Amino acid sequence: MAVRRWMVLLAALAALGGATTVAVAWGLALWRAVPMYPRTHVGTFLVDGRPWNFAQARGAGFIDSWWMDLRVDFPGGDPAELVGRARAAQAKVRGTSDGRIALDAPPAWGLLQGVPGTLTTAIGSDTAFGWPWPCMWHQVHGAVIFNRLSAGELRFGWLVDGSPEVRGRDYRAIPLRPIWPALVANSAIFAAVWAVLLVTPGAVRRAVRRSRNRCAACGYDRRGLIAATPCPECGFRQGTSTMRDPRPLMGVR
Repeated sequence: MAVRRWMVLLAALAALGGATTVAVAWGLALWRAVPMYPRTHVGTFLVDGRPWNFAQARGAGFIDSWWMDLRVDFPGGDPAELVGRARAAQAKVRGTSDGRIALDAPPAWGLLQGVPGTLTTAIGSDTAFGWPWPCMWHQVHGAVIFNRLSAGELRFGWLVDGSPEVRGRDYRAIPLRPIWPALVANSAIFAAVWAVLLVTPGAVRRAVRRSRNRCAACGYDRRGLIAATPCPECGFRQGTSTMRDPRPLMGVR
């Protein structure tokens, strides 16, 4: 019976932690203004035979990852050569006042979560929200037509306000895709917070009752009773979790 109670409690805490994590991510998506600049983290990678350039803006509660196939600017260029040239250019400014942080690998979420070889879009952005780590993301696809960037198409999100743009942030959207490691970690943290909030008041109440020589479970006055005597009201034994009738502990008389 005790194992079942613990399982129910843990399941409830996990549900509360998960719900809080998603609520925080959605709240940040609706409230947090995501700036286009500065793009502090950059990297260029050859993925599925295509030369992708990534540039990220990061802040409290969000990551905005802008990406582009380098052949948009250099049509017909050799993918490996384009990646090498881009990395050399990025290396020249690292360590300077305008230097950026190099990405060790392309982001594991967003663009590269698609099926290899199926992506036809050449430019777009992935934006993730959450705290302490961004854990829910949406995506905007763009297209270059006659050297001009067209309006974006929102994917994996619910548009709330404005018009999606690859190089603009004049819109609000609720992200629907999870970043699983961050989602699990955030949920565990919020579950622990809920555990503290739910357990602490009861623990304090029981400690106060014991200090006043009252039953820790129901508050019955134990003056005149020896320590080993069960509570005459609810059957609770001091130092144990056993009682005849659990209703007094729940406030039921």
